[in-house]
Amino acid sequence: MEEATSQQEAILQKKGHGGRPCGSPTCNKVQGNLDENGDFIRLNIRCKNCLMEYYCSRTCREEAKDYHKAKCLQNQEEKRERRGKKMKQVACDTCKKRQPYTKMKKCSRCRSVTYCSEECQKQDWSRHKKDCHKLR
Repeated sequence: MEEATSQQEAILQKKGHGGRPCGSPTCNKVQGNLDENGDFIRLNIRCKNCLMEYYCSRTCREEAKDYHKAKCLQNQEEKRERRGKKMKQVACDTCKKRQPYTKMKKCSRCRSVTYCSEECQKQDWSRHKKDCHKLR
């Protein structure tokens, strides 16, 4: 048992401990350090909503819920913004406004023309009506 502990301590010294701390403000465990049993501490439980904060146990996650709430909402908003930037941008066929592909509307008949709103679709219908049945 002493050999295993000395090996673990040697590994810690080689890595240089001081990893990520548990997200709970009341817990002082740090990833990679040894606990009281001589085992490495692993922070493998994440916040359910933002997936950015790590905890050593479910208990710590529940205790930190209120403490982490503001940061969690901020992380979720940043994640939405990053996804929005990654989305393929498409131009509206009427006004040429660019938006993510998932936010655009398509002609329900031919599915080949994209619009940013119903107003643009109605405005373009007189022009598109002639081509719509050909595209189907």
